[in-house]
Amino acid sequence: MCGLLSKGTPLGWSEAQKHSAHIRHQGALQFINIYRDFNKHDRPDDPPLWGDEIEFLIVAFGTKQCWVNFRAEEILRMLNLMNEDGGEDDCGRRVGRWNPEYGKYMIEAVPYLPFGSSVQDLIKVEESMRDRSRSIKKKLKENERVLLMGNLPRLGHVDSFPSDLPLTNEFTRSTYFPDQAVCAHPRFK
Repeated sequence: MCGLLSKGTPLGWSEAQKHSAHIRHQGALQFINIYRDFNKHDRPDDPPLWGDEIEFLIVAFGTKQCWVNFRAEEILRMLNLMNEDGGEDDCGRRVGRWNPEYGKYMIEAVPYLPFGSSVQDLIKVEESMRDRSRSIKKKLKENERVLLMGNLPRLGHVDSFPSDLPLTNEFTRSTYFPDQAVCAHPRFK
């Protein structure tokens, strides 16, 4: 996983601010060096690669109600275990890489392999998104669905969270979004 803190503890805001100028400077230098290196050499065997990202929202339905469902961590474990075990979709392919997102009800999915610069790669994007949707849907319970939208339209209303949730806001400092809805991954708190 590129860019996702997987070990360690993130710095607090005031401690991170002490290092921000250095990090920005080093990031700019790194970008310039990569750009120059790429343009300096004829690299026909090193084409640009790219991908897409889907954020799935896991929701549960009751009789007349819908709320975000905090099962993302459990579903992520199942999806990543499937990848580690060489697990594949129905067509014998690995379809995605799965990452936590800000909410305990969100999963980020990217293609298992990046796309290249051919027209065929452009054509593969929609199928890849469909395959990732199918893979995650197989891990859902009967009353659950995934939404591919920015967020649940009523998110923040008390009924948009599980009813047994005691709402606190030590981290979020929000009247409408409780700490319990934030993913346990250290990056997000």
